[in-house]
Amino acid sequence: MKSEVMRRLRKQSLRDLERLLNELASRMGIPLIVVISPDPNRKCHGEIDFERGILFIYDSEPKEIIMTFVHEVVEFRYHKQIQIYQAIINGLIGVINNLVNAYKEECIQNQVKDFKILARFLREYLNFDEEF
Repeated sequence: MKSEVMRRLRKQSLRDLERLLNELASRMGIPLIVVISPDPNRKCHGEIDFERGILFIYDSEPKEIIMTFVHEVVEFRYHKQIQIYQAIINGLIGVINNLVNAYKEECIQNQVKDFKILARFLREYLNFDEEF
């Protein structure tokens, strides 16, 4: 019975902290909903679902929750800058892929021409009549 009461009190205090962190996020102009969802099996302390606008925190201790909140706020602030670099890098990768594919196609066309020339040579000069 006592452990059930403690669990309820703990759950209530986490909800209070969650409410406080949501207010703090709002005052900071961060358009995310903070959700504290303790999960000791998670490999990370928290994460931001940018598509749904949710900041998940998986810690269970208030001090850890606050530290994870701070970490995720900093990550949120850098997210746009990181997206810019990712877009630039992905653009460069696309350009490089296009160049490599164009070169590959040119090489294949040259090899086909080479094979035709060699086949003609073998037929004409060596009386080699087998099909390739």
